[in-house]
Amino acid sequence: NNPYGAQIPELLASSLVGETGPRAQSAHPDRTVARNLDKAWTRFERACGVNGENLADLLRQGVSAYAVAGEAFLQFQPDDDDRLKLALLDAEQVDRSRTADLGGPLRRQVLFVPPSMPAMTL
Repeated sequence: NNPYGAQIPELLASSLVGETGPRAQSAHPDRTVARNLDKAWTRFERACGVNGENLADLLRQGVSAYAVAGEAFLQFQPDDDDRLKLALLDAEQVDRSRTADLGGPLRRQVLFVPPSMPAMTL
């Protein structure tokens, strides 16, 4: 309840995520493949949120939510074109009592999948 404490979530988010968020640069040996991977990442990060947010904004919101609530959840959701989008879930939305076996353990509505399960592509 003081002005210094109220700034902590925003300061933490800015420190951890920065202005631009994570940057990826492919190390693939084929320059054409590397360029295509870099372009795909850039397309994803510029508007990866379900509401058109960029990745840096979503990560800053997630870190800020984590600082306030002690946890934060980003959920992958396919859009109408089957491209993955991210949605930041409020910690209050997660049912802490729900568990199930869906090919990997489900704890607090988070599915932990083994590496052998097929991955979705961007």
